[in-house]
Amino acid sequence: MFKKLFDEDGKLEPSPPPEPVPELIIAVTGHRPDKLPDRASGYKWDNPVRVWCREHIRETTQRLLDNPKLRQPSDQGRSLHLRSLMRGATWRTAMPTGPLMVSGMALGIDQDAVGQWVRMGLPVLAVVPFVGQELRWPAESQRVYQHILQNHVAGVLYLAPAAPAGHDAAVKLLLGRNERMCELGDELIAVSDGSAGGTAACVKSWRFINRLSSAPHHIDPRECPAHPFQVARRQS
Repeated sequence: MFKKLFDEDGKLEPSPPPEPVPELIIAVTGHRPDKLPDRASGYKWDNPVRVWCREHIRETTQRLLDNPKLRQPSDQGRSLHLRSLMRGATWRTAMPTGPLMVSGMALGIDQDAVGQWVRMGLPVLAVVPFVGQELRWPAESQRVYQHILQNHVAGVLYLAPAAPAGHDAAVKLLLGRNERMCELGDELIAVSDGSAGGTAACVKSWRFINRLSSAPHHIDPRECPAHPFQVARRQS
């Protein structure tokens, strides 16, 4: 069937207005709990370095939101690209037209950022590499993850409908998740001590995809006064 282009008088019917897109998209990447000082306590919510990182995520987010130069309507090309990227997302509400936060929902900083953003009243899009990414996590971590997805995010975008077969395929989807977040984001908050790993790979993708626009907003856990690096400096 051909789409109707003309009204009853033979005049061209106007095209519907394009779907609006968020005015500012902030993505986050950061270490998993075992990359924080004292691997065991990194999984604890009250780990002092983890608490410090959460506070700085909140402060950095607010600073970006308060910058009027960043909250400008996207140009036509960027808007078309965003609509294409978000086409596969499932939204619990209408797609936000104001600020939108993006998280990969990994353990640690990714989920900590979501908690801060929800408390700030900001909508969150979860960009997840594949359905079931949490199935090898501890039971409590799985419960928290599902609670966040079901109750606290505005939308979820899965790159794959099921867990892949094999390590290499999983890594490919994890890297693909990073790239999708970098394509979506106008700004990136990176919580990293500079070590190799998934966070460093995400920052590398950001610098390649957004090399002509914004540099990452870096939060270094080693600057926390409770970090062993700072403790050792004070004792030396």
